[in-house]
Amino acid sequence: MIVVATVAMTTAEFISYWAGGLGRSQAEKRQINIGGRLGRWLRKIVRSIDWLMVHAGAFTLFLLSALPNPFFEFAGLAAGASRISFLKFTLAVGLGHLVRVALLVNCRPGTDRYLGFR
Repeated sequence: MIVVATVAMTTAEFISYWAGGLGRSQAEKRQINIGGRLGRWLRKIVRSIDWLMVHAGAFTLFLLSALPNPFFEFAGLAAGASRISFLKFTLAVGLGHLVRVALLVNCRPGTDRYLGFR
């Protein structure tokens, strides 16, 4: 059961990876010039995310996928946009999801009665 859930969760993340890669290629074709503070701030964020994915991408993806949080979709988009290798993405996210599912399954005392299993 843990393996099936892990495979399903990891497969679902392929969409955000693909969307990030597609968005990057479209953004490179059509540059949008945003001036002022917002433009500088956005360019700085994009450079930071690119650097993070290139230098510590697998570790970052592993940590973010192991922790239950809604922000992981942005990490998948960033991984696709920064062109981290698909194999590295899949392994890091798969291992992170395996840890998450194992923790969620094993750290659930008392939740059975709320879900109607007892």
